[in-house]
Amino acid sequence: MVYESPAAEDEAFGNEDHPEWFYSVVFMQKDLWPEYSDTYANDTLETEFPERYLERA
Repeated sequence: MVYESPAAEDEAFGNEDHPEWFYSVVFMQKDLWPEYSDTYANDTLETEFPERYLERA
């Protein structure tokens, strides 16, 4: 978990009463794009997802 905040779509409509947790997720770029250059094998992509978009693995 990174922080708690209203989701952007809720905040845009003034619905700030139900904040939710946001999670930081890091992917290896080579896992996302198999053709990604081996020269940059350690490159990552980091993004944040609100809890409502995640499901247990």
